[in-house]
Amino acid sequence: NGVTTTTVDGRAGWLAVPDAITPISWRALNGAEFEGAKLDAVLQFPAQLNAALTNWTGSVPAAMGDLDVHVIQWMMPGGYPVKLYFDDETGLLVRQIRYTESPVGRNTWQIDYSDYKEVGGVKMPMKWIFMWQSGKNLVELTDVQPNVAIAATPFPAPPKP
Repeated sequence: NGVTTTTVDGRAGWLAVPDAITPISWRALNGAEFEGAKLDAVLQFPAQLNAALTNWTGSVPAAMGDLDVHVIQWMMPGGYPVKLYFDDETGLLVRQIRYTESPVGRNTWQIDYSDYKEVGGVKMPMKWIFMWQSGKNLVELTDVQPNVAIAATPFPAPPKP
């Protein structure tokens, strides 16, 4: 239905979607939703993971179907828990589950990562499946180019309607 843009600059975040999807085409990200978007960005370059998350606990062995994993729980800013699932064999992140509070109770976001390819000497997931209480999104990358200059023009906050 068009281009959806989620932008986080570390201090603020916003979401712009095509008018065909929702009557609200622009909105600011707040609270746990903003913290989760920041975490998604950090997970693309995990060297910053220790600075982004605190109070990690355990490395608990578990299974995801036929896949053996280790689960580590962290806390995002604001006290929101997040669990990261790492493949025992490859050490790669295969799932993230994070929890947020809303006026109607606790919400769960699950993001599964797969189809890792080497990009500039680093393994990057080319497929993400985002799932939450009322929906599911699939992101499939066909090409990733490291260290490419990107114009800042698409990223400033759009004017509020």
